[in-house]
Amino acid sequence: MRKYLLAGVAMLGAATAMQGSAYAQTAPAPAMPLMQPQMNTLIVPNGGKSANDNNNYQPAPLPGAVANPTPGSMVIRLNGKIWTEYGFGSGTGLVIPGSGKNSVNGGLGTYFRLYPGFDAQATNGLQYGGQVEIRENFSAAQSNTGNTGLSGLTCAQTLYVRRDFVWVSNPAWGLFRLGQGDGVSGIFDNGIISQQGYGQGGWNGDASAWVANSGDSVAYPWFSQQGAEYGSNKIVYLSPQFFGIDVGLEYAPNNGNIETGASSATTGSSPLVSSASAPDGTRYIDLFQVGARYQGVVGPVAIYGFADYIGSGTVSYTGTAASALDAAFGYTPAGTKPTNALPGSFSLASGGTNPTTLGSKYNGKFKNLSVGFVGAEFTIGGLAIGGGWQGGAYNSPSTSMGTEPEGGVGSNLYGFGALYTIGALSFGASWYGYDSQGAVGLAGLSQRHENGLGLGINYTIAPGINPYLEALYGTRHQGGYDFVNGKYFSQTGYEGNNTVWSDAIIVAIQVGW
Repeated sequence: MRKYLLAGVAMLGAATAMQGSAYAQTAPAPAMPLMQPQMNTLIVPNGGKSANDNNNYQPAPLPGAVANPTPGSMVIRLNGKIWTEYGFGSGTGLVIPGSGKNSVNGGLGTYFRLYPGFDAQATNGLQYGGQVEIRENFSAAQSNTGNTGLSGLTCAQTLYVRRDFVWVSNPAWGLFRLGQGDGVSGIFDNGIISQQGYGQGGWNGDASAWVANSGDSVAYPWFSQQGAEYGSNKIVYLSPQFFGIDVGLEYAPNNGNIETGASSATTGSSPLVSSASAPDGTRYIDLFQVGARYQGVVGPVAIYGFADYIGSGTVSYTGTAASALDAAFGYTPAGTKPTNALPGSFSLASGGTNPTTLGSKYNGKFKNLSVGFVGAEFTIGGLAIGGGWQGGAYNSPSTSMGTEPEGGVGSNLYGFGALYTIGALSFGASWYGYDSQGAVGLAGLSQRHENGLGLGINYTIAPGINPYLEALYGTRHQGGYDFVNGKYFSQTGYEGNNTVWSDAIIVAIQVGW
C-alpha cells in the first residue's frame, strides 16, 4: 500500500495550488500543462517549479515537474516565473475622502520570481537539498519621472529573499525542513483546502492588489501559504506515510530571523517575553503545530484531508490598560489629540469622550494562539470539491495569524470551493466567511465580519505559458470602525464606512521555466 502511495502518482491539476500573491504571497501556477485528472489517482500537494517542489514536500520524492535525483547525483536548478496582468478594481474607498482625488483603479503590472536551489541523493540513500525563493521588490514611488529622462521606478526595484531553507530526508524515517519556509499548515494545505487553485490564487493572489483602497479589501485569513506563516524560521518534521496517513510537527521560537543580529523588540528577532509597548502583545512566541494528513482513493474518488492544531505563547504586556487603549486610539502621549480617530469623534478626557469611557475591554494583553484547522477535498474525474474550517483564539485584521486580545472574541473561518479541469482548461470558484475581533480597540464593543468570493479561469497554451482571468468580490463590516480611513469613531458619532465592499478583475499571462 505504501509503495503504491509513494510512486506512480499522476499530477492532478484540480488539486495543484496556483500559489498566487499580491506581491507578497505564494508562487503561481506550475508551468506545465493542466491535465484532466484520471480516475483512481491520488491528490498530491505540490507539482510546481517553486521553492516547494515534489522532492521536498514528502519524505519520498514524488514524480513531478522537478527531476528526482538518483543515488550519487545532484540536481541544480534555477526555475522562475514571469507574469503580466491588466487589472481593474473598485470599492467603497474609490474616492479618497477629503482629497478630491479618485484612486486609480486600473493598470498593468509585471512581476517575476526566481527559485535557485538543488536536490541531491547520497549513495547511501540520504536525500537533501537547499532552496531559496527570490522576489521582485518595488519602491514606494511607483512611477517614472515625467519627461526628465529619469527612471525612478526601474532604478528603485530590488530583489529580496522570501523563503530560504534546507532539508534532509529518508523514506524510512521522514523529512526535516529547517529555516525560513512553510510550516505544517502550509505544507499540508498548499492551497488545496484554502481554495487557491484557480486564477492566480483567489484572495491570496494578485487580483486583490487592484482593489482601489486597501481598507476595503477583505483579509486573507487562512494561515497557510501566506507570509505570516512561512516567513518565520522554524523546524518542521514530516513522517513517512503509512496507509495514506502522515504526521507533521513544527516549532518556531518567534516570528523573526535571529540572523538580523538585532535585539530590539520591534524586529521580531529577539527572544522577547514581555514588553511595556502595547503592540508587542500581538507577537507570538514558541509557536508549534501538530497535524495529520490523509491521501487515498475510494473507488473513483480521490480523497485529500488533514487536521492541524496551532498553539503558541505570546509576549506579555506589562504596561497599563489605559496606556494601551490610548495607543490604540492614537493618544500619544496620553491626553493629546487622537490620530487614529476621525475628527469630532473623540475629544480629550477633560472635555468629553475618551476611549477609556467608551466601554472597551482592550487592555494591551493578548491570549496564546489556540487554533484548529481542518479540511478535505474530493476529486472524481475532472471535478474537485472541498472546504475547510479554521477557528479558535486568534485575530487576523489583515493578513496574519495574530493573537486574540483579552476581552475580545475568537475567530471563526469557514469556506468551500470547486474546480473543474478538462484538458488544458480549468475554471473554479470559492467563498469564505470570516468572523473575528478585528480592531483591537473595540474589544467588548463590536466584532468584524467579512466575506470573500472568487472566480477564475486558467488555460495552458503550451508547457510554460498560461493565460488566466480572475475576478474577486468582498465585503467587511465592523461597528465603530471606518475602513476607508483606517480609524475609530464614536458609537454615538459619525458612522460612515463601517460596511465596505471591493471588487477586482485581472486578465493575465504567465510564463515559467
